[in-house]
Amino acid sequence: MRTKILSYAAAAAASVLVLGGCYSAVSTADLPYAMYWWNSLDGDQMVKALYGNTATAGQDVAARKMYADLDEVTKARVDLAATEINGHRDYRTVGEWWESLNCREMNIATGYGNTHNPASPYCRHYPGTDFPPEKILGYDELKHVNKVGMALLGAGTPMTHPAVAERWWNVLNGPQMVAALYGDMATMEQEAAAKKMFMYLDAATLVKVLMAADEINGYMSFSSVGEWWESLDCRKMRIAAGDGNVADPMSPYCAHYPGSGAAKILGADALYHVNMVGKALLGRDDEGMYPPADEG
Repeated sequence: MRTKILSYAAAAAASVLVLGGCYSAVSTADLPYAMYWWNSLDGDQMVKALYGNTATAGQDVAARKMYADLDEVTKARVDLAATEINGHRDYRTVGEWWESLNCREMNIATGYGNTHNPASPYCRHYPGTDFPPEKILGYDELKHVNKVGMALLGAGTPMTHPAVAERWWNVLNGPQMVAALYGDMATMEQEAAAKKMFMYLDAATLVKVLMAADEINGYMSFSSVGEWWESLDCRKMRIAAGDGNVADPMSPYCAHYPGSGAAKILGADALYHVNMVGKALLGRDDEGMYPPADEG
């Protein structure tokens, strides 16, 4: 989990005034999150984040620079844009941050443009939110969102959207909760702390749950429980099922989904549990078709 780089007051002190279309820096203090975000964009994305398709030749040249090399006027614009898309809040995940943005801010954050444009491939929701597949970020777009989001937030991993983690965690029973986080190595205190619904977890245990969900979700949209399950290795299969947190080929959950063509297929009881956990994690009412019809 990340620590907020600047407080709201510090960000406000480093903000800019807009007077008659001219930008004037209130403080010369740079915004670290602005720098990290800006430096994650390429030249074209830098220009579009500030000006869309309306940049003059001079603005185009001035914007295509790393944060430390920006002139004062352009840096002020970058600080304004970063302050707008950051929101002065602590976000636990890239998904939580992304879902706080409107369409215009999504375009700015990714360097796609600086206006509200619903036709943009970035005006879509993060995997794990309750929207139909056509309104969820595509794979390539999601990779870029994770890149700029991690830079902006100072995070080392996108982290699964909390809604996904909550759905997965709450479908496990007490022993499965403990096993998913600690295997059979939990202390009495860890065991007591882990056997709680998501909303009642203490901060330290919540971090562990989010990290575990991060591992088994993979920051992707999956068309079926089977597709998700086949993306996991043995260790992640056990975490997802609440069977343990280390690889063990003897586990009944270290097996493949029916239709995969693999030699070792989940047994009936294990499959029932995998389907229950997978539907919760993915926010589905059914298991979906696996393999897809065009691959069967």
